[in-house]
This record gives sequence, structure tokens and C-alpha cells, in this order.
Amino acid sequence: ITSLALAVHHTPPLWIPLVVVPVCYSLETRWWKVMSRFINQLNVSITTNRTCNLRCQHCYIQPELFKDKTRITVDDYKLVFDRVQELYDLDENLHEIEWEVIGGETTMMPYEFWEEMLPWSLDRIEFFNDQLKVRGCLNFLTNLILIDDRYVDLINKYADHPAFALYTSWEPDTNRFGKNDKLLPRFEETLSRINCKN
Repeated sequence: ITSLALAVHHTPPLWIPLVVVPVCYSLETRWWKVMSRFINQLNVSITTNRTCNLRCQHCYIQPELFKDKTRITVDDYKLVFDRVQELYDLDENLHEIEWEVIGGETTMMPYEFWEEMLPWSLDRIEFFNDQLKVRGCLNFLTNLILIDDRYVDLINKYADHPAFALYTSWEPDTNRFGKNDKLLPRFEETLSRINCKN
């Protein structure tokens, strides 16, 4: 095993980290056995919220969950990083950690959450990177149909940070921009104001 995925998804009232552990079944002993493993990459996915301002056809979220106002707390968000540190301390063969934050729509979290947590996350990721062979980064996923325009300045503030990458989707055939692509000009206008290189 060279890669392990750790997902943190919201299941009210808990945030449950899911870890996949390789196992095998022995025909000889007829027992399941945890395999020895060397993990050198970890992918951490943090779902901060389920709310979204779009209804893309390809979305993995059940439609009834779009109205769920439950959000990850600052304490639970920070706990994810603490748990990853514990995992790293158990297996120092880890070479790389990649991080992603997803929703719903991540920018539907209160602006103040990301104003505090984005720089905190980047600092924490840099701390991990100093211990790892391969530098990881925070992949911030957004649809760029922003409800709060302050996010443009926040994104631009960290655009050149080596541990920050902005991701958005481009699937116009999945109702991504609404009926008759009504939201496409808004998307393009926001995109033109973003200075991210990653």
C-alpha cells in the first residue's frame, strides 16, 4: 500500500474520520489478517459543510442535505490536524500529505471561519511539510459563485503561498451554471479577479 485516504465527513452529531486499512484473507488459516503496510502518502479530505448555492447534477451530496445548516466547528476542524499528527507519529514512513477542504460550497462557511482557519491551516501544513519528503498543500475547492465578496481578497492574500491551491469545477453540461448558463458571467467575473497561480 503506497497511499491512504482519510476522509472526514459530517454525520450529525459527529465528525467521523474514516481510515482504510488493508486486510487479506488467508485460505490456510481461514482468518482475516491486517497486512503489513508501508504508507507513504496520505490524502486528507475535510467536509466543512453541506450547504451549497448550486444544484449541479453530478454532485455527490443528497439533495435534501443542501439545506443542512450544520457546519464543522473550529475545534473539530483543528482536531483533524491533531489526528493526522497522531497518525504521522505512528508511521514516520509517511512522505507526503495532501489536504483538501470541500463542501457543499466551502465559501458558504462564515467568512470569519476561513479568515481564521485558512492562515492557521497553511501554517500547520507547513509544519507537516518540514517533516515530510514531499511538500503537500491545501486544495481549497469552491464553485466561485461567491455569496460573500470578501472571499476574493482572502483568496488573493494567500494566492502565492506555496501550500495553497484553489480548485474549481468546469462542467457546464451538468447544470453547473444554472439554466441557460445564467451564472457563467458571474463565475468568469470572479475568476478574473482571482490571482492564484496554483
